[in-house]
Amino acid sequence: DCEYVVLDRNANAGYVDVKVQLESMRSTGLVFGLLFILITAIVCSSTLTIIIDEQKKLIGTVKAFGFHKREVLSKYLLFGVSAGIVGDILAVLTGLVLSRIVLLVYSASELYQYGRPESVMRPVPTLVIALIMIAVCAVASIFACLDILRSPASLLMKGEVLRKRKKARKAVTSS
Repeated sequence: DCEYVVLDRNANAGYVDVKVQLESMRSTGLVFGLLFILITAIVCSSTLTIIIDEQKKLIGTVKAFGFHKREVLSKYLLFGVSAGIVGDILAVLTGLVLSRIVLLVYSASELYQYGRPESVMRPVPTLVIALIMIAVCAVASIFACLDILRSPASLLMKGEVLRKRKKARKAVTSS
């Protein structure tokens, strides 16, 4: 007289615990990835804005010599895109090193025994995120240059920038 109870892996508490932890790690990775893209845009934009602000007179001189807007833009676009590429390379290398350290720690512990651990970094998503980061840096570079590109050389050489003015509303007075 024996009774058998057959359970699938979803009834195993250890399996369910690992599954929940993996899902939370994936969602945390997504949130941090989006946060890092936002931070990259802010840092790239503010850094290029500061660089451009410090070089207003130089840009005015260059424009006075006959350089076109696209030539000025290409210089700062090169700054932004190269910063994005260097940042991507450093991020991937740091991710690989940290991923390897985490895998070694978990494979050395006896908590999870599932064979040889695999890296969590996949080539296609990593490449897509790297390209998005480069595009974000390029767009931030363009937005940082908009006021400079609109300004005439004479105004830039004085250290000023032509800003877009909001249309003033006329006050209506009643008599």
